[in-house]
Amino acid sequence: MNIKAIREGEKIIISFPFSAENVRRVKELDSRRYDPDRKIWWTGIENLYHVISKIGDITELSDDLKTLQEQHKNKISIDAQAEYLRPYQKEGVEFLLRHKRVLLGDDPGLGKTPQTIAAITQLNIRALIVCPKSVKSEWARMLKQFAPDTKFTIINGSAKKREFLWLDSIDQIVICNYEQIRIDQKYIDPKKFELLVLDEVTECKNYKAQITKLIINLSRSFEYVIALSGTPLMNHPSELWQIFNIVQPFLLGDFYIFKKRYLDEEFKLKSKQAKHDLHIAISRLMLRRKKSEVEKDLPPKIYLNYDIELSDDQFEMYKECLSGIITKTNEEQLSTIAVLAMLTRLKQICNHPRLIDPDSAFGSEKFEHALKMIDDILDNEEQKLVVFSQYSKMIDLFLERTEQYKPLVISGDINSRDREKAIYSFQNDSSSRLLFLTTAGDMGITLNAATDMILFDETWNPAQMRQIEDRIHGRGEKRSVNIHRLITKNTIEEKIKYRLRQKQQIISEVVDGEDLEKMKPVELMQILREGGEA
Repeated sequence: MNIKAIREGEKIIISFPFSAENVRRVKELDSRRYDPDRKIWWTGIENLYHVISKIGDITELSDDLKTLQEQHKNKISIDAQAEYLRPYQKEGVEFLLRHKRVLLGDDPGLGKTPQTIAAITQLNIRALIVCPKSVKSEWARMLKQFAPDTKFTIINGSAKKREFLWLDSIDQIVICNYEQIRIDQKYIDPKKFELLVLDEVTECKNYKAQITKLIINLSRSFEYVIALSGTPLMNHPSELWQIFNIVQPFLLGDFYIFKKRYLDEEFKLKSKQAKHDLHIAISRLMLRRKKSEVEKDLPPKIYLNYDIELSDDQFEMYKECLSGIITKTNEEQLSTIAVLAMLTRLKQICNHPRLIDPDSAFGSEKFEHALKMIDDILDNEEQKLVVFSQYSKMIDLFLERTEQYKPLVISGDINSRDREKAIYSFQNDSSSRLLFLTTAGDMGITLNAATDMILFDETWNPAQMRQIEDRIHGRGEKRSVNIHRLITKNTIEEKIKYRLRQKQQIISEVVDGEDLEKMKPVELMQILREGGEA
């Protein structure tokens, strides 16, 4: 062995004969530090498994470190090593189990949720999961898939129902969204829980916001805190300070000290050395892996589903439209095409009321959620994004709100020359990072420079949607891409997506306009009525 590691209190002392190779290997340790007085390298005892993973092949451990290694191995049960976890995810679970308060900052699509679920089941303690409203159902789905024996409660419903759930739930896991922390704070008893999970913790990045203050106070009552974020927080050091003020208070000092140590007058990292020092300061409690680092372990396409609720105005508009459609169909004998047009009208309301009424003052929750996703994805300078909608008017609404990205458009409205220019720019220009795509413009093109695709709406034809996805990830591609699906809850959109997926022949022949006569109006009306049952 070239390198020796011994324990000295809460430190691991690393010694080795000087050579360029030994120095290079030791410098692979993110958490390493150099003591110029003693002329030694060292790291914290909590980083033992980082040391082993990076330089274990050439390192001789002292007996007490070997003992510590074996003790830790015995604590990792079969749950944490479940078959559904990929190798890098198992490392992530071990990281979560080694620390009581941590930030897991893996890129989107790398499975922060299943890693967290594995850690919760291993710890076997009661957990409160706080997440954006749009991913509550995704947490429920993941729990059913990866921890089917774990009981959980989702906080939903009226104020009276939520009060009952908060006070009476005895399940191991309770799931709520950030807004419910504010409106239900008088019902929440932190003493009932030991672990607080904060999904998309950047929801708390504004230190002046009420929700941030509530989360800070709440987190102080928990022994364990797991914060999750796919945003590259080093790009926003002020926000990073706020997140660690929740995860591990005082780790980075108060904000005055933090700014003086790391930031310039514009609140950016003032030097490469400041960035390095900050990375060292947080590396003990933050684990972040990029997709490019673990590509070989990933499936070709990673699907991320988001369930979005209609805004109050949207809901009223949707309900009124649905009621009018049902009344009309009860009074008249309508053709398949007429009923299909009504179904499409409901779907457009789910997207944005302005698709139906250009002068409408009503907003769209789904639209606002997509805009936030665009900002979050493009916040990483290595990412490129394609946003798909089958409606050109929807693309126009996006263009009004995304001018800062200088987006490209490929649709049926542009000529072949502009189309080829847009494709070339997206594929080859590092500054061209956002492209909007419609069904009419998607044929025969390759956009595999994209790392992500947002399916804002879908044609409901699975074969056609696969072709659209393949624009950014065709056959033979070795890299992995994220496909983000946005579905409005309790609407015709959800019913068709989840309850009629098996009826691929109906979806293909009717919704996409092929052989419409094969679909009976009564069958389409059943779909409409299902959309009204929610």
